[in-house]
Amino acid sequence: MWDHLLREDAGEPVDRADTGDCSVSSCPRSAEDGRLHEEIIDFYNFMSPCPEEAAMRREVVERIETVVKDLWPAADVQIFGSFSTGLYLPTSDIDLVVFGKWERPPLQLLEQALRKHNVAEPGSIKVLDKATVPIIKLTDQETEVKVDISFNMETGVRAAEFIKNYMKVLPSAS
Repeated sequence: MWDHLLREDAGEPVDRADTGDCSVSSCPRSAEDGRLHEEIIDFYNFMSPCPEEAAMRREVVERIETVVKDLWPAADVQIFGSFSTGLYLPTSDIDLVVFGKWERPPLQLLEQALRKHNVAEPGSIKVLDKATVPIIKLTDQETEVKVDISFNMETGVRAAEFIKNYMKVLPSAS
């Protein structure tokens, strides 16, 4: 039924070497490719965080850091993961690690303090103390941004530094 629409060479690549015309503009799909490129750029710009989103996330980190410093003034709170590298999406969580001197991660103590200071949405705090890497998961009450908090885990911070260094060396990859 549709045979009259098919060329004998349908699906075969066009060999422009015979005509001497190998330019991109001679390709019948170049206009489509240009539109696709523009759509990709538009999608990238749409999904890229705006300065207000970055500021909002920094405020979430500051609220949690305040609670941590109230409990343990010598503790160090660091950001790792996609937020620290700038490669996060609007739906990405914030990964934090708290460095301090504890025999065991004080998960329940921090959980109680976060509840007391109304940092998290009610019912959103979960302590995963049996996980390979014990963490506290929560959703920030003001912004609804999800946060994962671990203790004394250097690997995430090192991985984020590794990625940031490569982004400096290979800026076209970021």
